[in-house]
Amino acid sequence: MVCDRSFFRSNVQSIYFLGYLVGSAVFGALSDKIGRRPVMMLSFLSIFLGFLGTILASQVNFGFMISYIIYAISRFITACGTRGINEAGYVLGN
Repeated sequence: MVCDRSFFRSNVQSIYFLGYLVGSAVFGALSDKIGRRPVMMLSFLSIFLGFLGTILASQVNFGFMISYIIYAISRFITACGTRGINEAGYVLGN
């Protein structure tokens, strides 16, 4: 990002940590209901989809704002999946 758009970078960082928060709550409760291993597989899938969205967000044809929204949503999904793996993996490892 260029200097005149630096606030977009901090907004994406905030969205990422919001995804961290939501992922902790959702995947923690979900792992109690359906089990740790299915939640880990769901978390791996969400991280994969988030990475795909992050890659596809850089298309020039979309324009800046659409690319930014896709990128922010993808980072949110990636953060949710990261928390799911951390929580379920910690319990499975002990």
